Amino acid sequence: MNFKSPDVVIVPVGNARNIIAICKGFDELRRIGVIDETLRVVGIKAQRAAPIAPAYKLKSTEIQRVEKPETIVTAIRIGAPAGWKEVL
Repeated sequence: MNFKSPDVVIVPVGNARNIIAICKGFDELRRIGVIDETLRVVGIKAQRAAPIAPAYKLKSTEIQRVEKPETIVTAIRIGAPAGWKEVL
């Protein structure tokens, strides 16, 4: 198959289930030989609604819930994403 995968995929992170599914899909494509290596997947959230990034930077196994997440983008206005453990 002549599939050229992108270098990076940028995904908005609401509850984080979408980024988990996308990573799993790319990993499965790699395992069956459609792509050669697992892609870099970057999740984005509004700075004032982002509990995962600080935990990741600190290599923490827990997030600090954002009690009043602030952003006009309602799909990512989630202060405690359901999939945070899998993402970390």
